[in-house]
Amino acid sequence: PRTSRWWIGLAISLAALALATWGVQPTRLLATVTEARLEYLPLALLLQVVGIAARARAWQAFLGAVTFRRAFAALNEGYLLNNLLPVRLGELARAYLVRKGTTLGTAQALGSVLIERLSDVTIALAALTFALPRLAAPPWAQDIATGVGVALAAAIAGLLVLVLSRRIGPAVLARLPGIAGRGLPRLARGLTDGLYVAGSPRRLLPGLAWLLSGWVVAWLQFEVYLRLFGASGNPTVWLFSLSVIAFGGAVPSSPGAVGVYELAGSAALRALGYSPEFSLSVAAGSHLVQIATTAVLGGWFLSRESQSISDLARAARELARKPAETAIP
Repeated sequence: PRTSRWWIGLAISLAALALATWGVQPTRLLATVTEARLEYLPLALLLQVVGIAARARAWQAFLGAVTFRRAFAALNEGYLLNNLLPVRLGELARAYLVRKGTTLGTAQALGSVLIERLSDVTIALAALTFALPRLAAPPWAQDIATGVGVALAAAIAGLLVLVLSRRIGPAVLARLPGIAGRGLPRLARGLTDGLYVAGSPRRLLPGLAWLLSGWVVAWLQFEVYLRLFGASGNPTVWLFSLSVIAFGGAVPSSPGAVGVYELAGSAALRALGYSPEFSLSVAAGSHLVQIATTAVLGGWFLSRESQSISDLARAARELARKPAETAIP
């Protein structure tokens, strides 16, 4: 099954890359890349690090029991693993890593990751909802945004019910026979406790503020990418493009969202009237900066902590199988 996931992800990525390069003229693409204004590149790299730092601060706020350095290190290590492993195992790995030197439980760490990801999707959807009417988007695009919004609202409502009635879920699961009845209640209790703690106003509000600041940095960074390749945009362009990239990058594919990221980014910019060559250059360039930055930072923290990628991959898979039992060695 693990091998089949790799092949399926690779097939999706190759198909996405084929679509992203559809209609692109190689000579024009080469000219766009070679004429890039490289003086903007250091600013793009700086904003990438600042954005990651803001996200780490948001995660620290949701967790409450870790230092900023621990959150920043685990976040970059998780991003690195997401670029190397399928099915976003890096999200599980960072929940595993962030507990080092703390009394934080595994399920509580997973609950904080879930809160962060839901908050991320909410901000992306809000940005898309804000941008679409200003772009004279077709009715079908607004219908899709509405449908996603309804589904997201239902998911958040379900989590709220689960968190506010923390005893119900574990009590129901405890009635299951065999090992499920022994392990699942503990997992459900830990997850709901983690969601309850991360979702308390004193942690949720600062976390959301820091997460939103990370998005603001990313929106500004997108303008830097536009200027890097010789054009410019406006806030509507930034909000729309990054929201499309956020949702497109969530599609299962090869590690690092290779292909689907480029397709989402170039499709968004093409829809706004930019040329195919420019659109692909911006999408691929921004993705390359993102991957390179997290590779350097994540690799540095892994080496400092004497961790290997294979060990973390094994721990992440174990965490996926037995989240209530995985322990830090």
